[in-house]
Parts: sequence; structure tokens; C-alpha cells
Amino acid sequence: MESGNETEKKTISAMIRIYCRSVHRSRHLCGYCRNLEEYALNRIDYCAYGVDKPVCQQCTVHCYSPLMREEIKKVMHYSGPRMLLRHPLLSIAHMIREKRKLKEKTLASLGEDIRSEQTGINNT
Repeated sequence: MESGNETEKKTISAMIRIYCRSVHRSRHLCGYCRNLEEYALNRIDYCAYGVDKPVCQQCTVHCYSPLMREEIKKVMHYSGPRMLLRHPLLSIAHMIREKRKLKEKTLASLGEDIRSEQTGINNT
């Protein structure tokens, strides 16, 4: 079974290929998109969260430079809706991962709220 980061790499590579093929009219990745893919894959490899990496949309640490962040946003905005038709398994895996991470974050937040209520009991 693949790690979440390997699936994440496949997903971002597929998104960049869809974008490049449609927007840049390139059968293979153009130089610009190849650089963007290399940058994105490198960011995944060196993610501060490691294997517990959240999906980019939910991440609190923005590891992309401002320029590259805008470029990858364009790619995701364009390719995201097209992924379900072209790469349904990657799309579904991404959606499951997104929901799972959101649920974990919500449960952690609820746990903190409960602990703060228990320690801050008002005796008036």
C-alpha cells in the first residue's frame, strides 16, 4: 500500500499534466510545468508534517514561495474538476484524505475545547 505522500505526488503530477496539456497545448510537460512539478514534488518530500501531511488546502504551513503558490493554485483550480473524470481513483483518494484530515482536526479542536471547559469551571 502506498503512503499518503506517494498518492499526493501522483495526484499533483496528474493535475500538472492535465493543466499543461490543455492550457499550454503540450503533449508532454513543457519546461515551465516540468519545473513546477519538480518544485511541488520536492515540497511534498520535505514536508514538515512528513507522512501525516494534510492536503495543501488544509495546511497551516505554506511551504511554497508566493509565486509558486499562485501557479499551483491555477493548476489546481483548472485541473481539480477534471481529475474526477481523468483520474477517478486519485480524486476519490484525495477527497477521502481531505475529509479524514478535516475530521481529525475537528476532533482535536473539540478535545481542546472540552479540556479548557473542564479546567476553567466557573464557581460563581
